[in-house]
Amino acid sequence: MNEEDKYELCQSLSKSGSLIGYTDKSDVLKEFAKTGTDAQIIEFYVYLRENSERSEDEWREEFESFFPKVLEQLPSASDESQWGDILHRLVETGDLAGLKTFIEEIGILTWPLDEDWEEYDLYPIEAEDEDCQRPIEKAQRLGHHELAEYLISVLSRFKSVG
Repeated sequence: MNEEDKYELCQSLSKSGSLIGYTDKSDVLKEFAKTGTDAQIIEFYVYLRENSERSEDEWREEFESFFPKVLEQLPSASDESQWGDILHRLVETGDLAGLKTFIEEIGILTWPLDEDWEEYDLYPIEAEDEDCQRPIEKAQRLGHHELAEYLISVLSRFKSVG
């Protein structure tokens, strides 16, 4: 698959939640399913996961329908190691609705309140990005004040926020 098609498919995914939502590249996907190696298809999956602004859960099933031969090789959709990156992307785009959905999906709001969380970073709410910035700070810096307030309200369930 050429870079332009890869980019267009990722953009379509970001905008619509579907690989072919804004651009009908189903022929490109079908051809890539036939000609791409397993490694190339997995690489494309990782590219979409890391570059689209959509939760993996929104598009994974569609991806699997185009590329059933790699089903067993796909990375786990519930990979907690991705939560920090996902949260930071949502903050960067100012997607409050997406952020709330993400927080609900990963279950933070159901975590036990009787534990002492003060000495621990609450992942992913306090996960630092590559610039050592936490999501709340980033949201405030970017002017996403409603988003920052929501993250503070979630964090304050577990520890003092000051």
